[in-house]
Amino acid sequence: MRVARLRESLKQAESDLASFEELLGWGAGLPAEVAGPPQRQRPGGPVAGTTRTREEAGEGSRAPKRPKVQGPAVEAGSGNHGGKGDGPAPTNPAAQQDPSAEKKPENRDSQAANREARKVEAARVEELKGKGEGQLNEKEKDELATLQRKVEQRKKKKQKNNANYRKLGKDVAAR
Repeated sequence: MRVARLRESLKQAESDLASFEELLGWGAGLPAEVAGPPQRQRPGGPVAGTTRTREEAGEGSRAPKRPKVQGPAVEAGSGNHGGKGDGPAPTNPAAQQDPSAEKKPENRDSQAANREARKVEAARVEELKGKGEGQLNEKEKDELATLQRKVEQRKKKKQKNNANYRKLGKDVAAR
């Protein structure tokens, strides 16, 4: 269900991108108030700070320092660059992604369901306590005992975690 929604949003994004690519002229077809005044073109004018023209100046210091390689495309990222390791690093971007990336939405959903279940259990304990001991049947008494034990264990665990968190904060502040 979530994958289908993601695919739909991806298709929508691709169609939006296609429509934006039509506007790559940065102002082509837009009114002058929006696009601003036309930019001044300097095809052969002087280079800033010199008397030479652009053609005379050439590419200058902005030229790429590496010679351009002709021939087959060179794969970006050749792997291990002399460091210690057990082989070349993967150069495929998909291989470098977090392997748990697909699990994260599933984890988020299951964690939300678990939180909701804990809230329901705590509410049920309060409901059964509100009825009173004398008005509960055997099944409700067993349910109350089981749920009460779970809720108490969670409270103790949360108190312990909070105490550890406060202790860490105090230790850091004492340094």
